[in-house]
Amino acid sequence: MSWKIVADPENNPSAGKSKFSIANQLIAHFLLSAFIILIICMSMLYWGLTQSLRGHTIAYMRDEIALIVLLLNTGDFEGLSRKIVSSGEKEYAKLYVRLLDGNNVPVIETPSMGHLIPATAFHPPVAYDLPKLHDYETIKVKGKTFIVETFAVNLKNGETRHVQFALDISNLEHIRRDYALKILAALMLGVSLAGLTGRYITVRGLRPLAAIADKTRQITANKLGERFSAQLWPLELSTLANSLDLMLDRLQESFERMRSYAANLAHEIRTPLGILRGEAEIALSRKRSSEEYERVIESSLEEYQRLTKIVESLLFLAMADSREVELKFEEIRVKDEIHNLQDYYSEYAQGKAFMVLCDPGLIVWADATLLRRAISNLISNAIKYAPSGAVITLEATNRGQSVDISVLDQGYGIEKEHLGRLFDRFYRVLGGGTANIKGSGLGLSIVRSIMILHGGTVSIESEVGQGTKVTLSFPVPLRQGVVA
Repeated sequence: MSWKIVADPENNPSAGKSKFSIANQLIAHFLLSAFIILIICMSMLYWGLTQSLRGHTIAYMRDEIALIVLLLNTGDFEGLSRKIVSSGEKEYAKLYVRLLDGNNVPVIETPSMGHLIPATAFHPPVAYDLPKLHDYETIKVKGKTFIVETFAVNLKNGETRHVQFALDISNLEHIRRDYALKILAALMLGVSLAGLTGRYITVRGLRPLAAIADKTRQITANKLGERFSAQLWPLELSTLANSLDLMLDRLQESFERMRSYAANLAHEIRTPLGILRGEAEIALSRKRSSEEYERVIESSLEEYQRLTKIVESLLFLAMADSREVELKFEEIRVKDEIHNLQDYYSEYAQGKAFMVLCDPGLIVWADATLLRRAISNLISNAIKYAPSGAVITLEATNRGQSVDISVLDQGYGIEKEHLGRLFDRFYRVLGGGTANIKGSGLGLSIVRSIMILHGGTVSIESEVGQGTKVTLSFPVPLRQGVVA
């Protein structure tokens, strides 16, 4: 013996779950956006700081170089010596200067420059000109960072002196690195705060969606009257709520029709079964003559025919719903079909007259059997619901894109509130003189199914006390028209 276990989605929380999470995706996008924005802003801040520091540093060095070259050109060697010696006394941005003769022999230099930056660390001298900000070279010596430059200055006496400049920017580099670390720490903190904020906003923003999910789980076949529009939803979810309400309206209507269908079906079958059982019990209650048994069998046969008709109608509707009906389209002369049906139903017209309004050459592209069945159902209804002496009009018209076949009676008429449900299965209008008229309530349902199979439509117009008009509209193929 083998057993098969089927998972129940309602009792299995993990069933149907997806690894895809809108909340996680929103948080990830929020984090990515915050990271990109923060890194761009902080990169711009860092770039601005470094450019500002370098700009001020280069401007300071350019001014110092211009002053020393001026002292050298004017021959103020005493002032030049004081300037060179004192330039390295500053705590930050110390400037080291070395003056060399034409043979590159040091004449004077800033104290401690000799063991910090040897003369060989500088590039060959270039002709002195007003320096530009990006012309200076940066070197690293003994763990310190310097901006260096070497100029060849021609004195008035024709001699040449070489001047080496080195600006210590190690402290500025330390400030830059410290600022970079603080920016990185601020970036990480900002991304973390953005993640927490994004999660809070996302969870709070998705609460209405979770509320819709919870409310949906509470809706069952017995609680189809619940609606979402009763609550105030965000604008983005109001469309979803309205769509769900429309879906629930359709489901509720379908369930109500199914319940009504089941109840009516049970009633329609129970009545003939009850008659058959009652007649059989009466027949068996005592011995009877052969004539009495014959009457019981004849009565039972009528009920059997009624049951057979109901079953055949339901079978046809089921096949039509599943598109299992095979159609054989052909060109049919409408007037011929109407006259044939008129001749057939004249025997059962019960004092009603027929009037036919149809072009002799009008044709329709349809399945002949189903066309006859649809028109027959309409004529049968007209005969049942029209009073004695009434005229039943059978009319066919070419509308260009459709061929309309109408059956108009002069019966009791139907109130407007019933018109929308006349094509429902087993739906019957009680009252207004029609309560005692027998019928299963499947005729118009079959007509509608036939028209759907043909790609056409059926419409009904009625006025109480004036009569009812039912119109079948068959689409016209391109090759169809009026033949002679």
